[in-house]
Amino acid sequence: MSQANVETFQRAVDAYNGGDFDAVLEAFDPEVEWHAVFQVMLGGTATVCRGREEVPDYLRELAEDMVELGLTLDEFRDLGERLVVIGRFGGRGRASGAEIDAPISFVADFKGGRISRMTDYLDRDKALEVAGLSQ
Repeated sequence: MSQANVETFQRAVDAYNGGDFDAVLEAFDPEVEWHAVFQVMLGGTATVCRGREEVPDYLRELAEDMVELGLTLDEFRDLGERLVVIGRFGGRGRASGAEIDAPISFVADFKGGRISRMTDYLDRDKALEVAGLSQ
């Protein structure tokens, strides 16, 4: 049942927003592949986390660069074992003080109730296209 996947994703985001990166890991399959773009918003390059052991390091790196950081989820597109999640990422640069409020979308594939592959997109339409959806 994909509603469980929606709930898993929401719990992970709630844990992330609360700074509990260990709890975020519960949403991920041990062999997850996450194509993350958060660093692009900070002037860096996209990152690929392979396996749950790489995810906390990535999240902690973000937390070192940002304060008041958080995700807001606005829309879920439930495709069974795939979710498209549309929202916003916000925060403030720790060193610069610059504020970020940017659109972010995720295409997450699930296996056994956990995220097995996830790709982040800064462009909502691209995420929908990749998932085979139109506006």
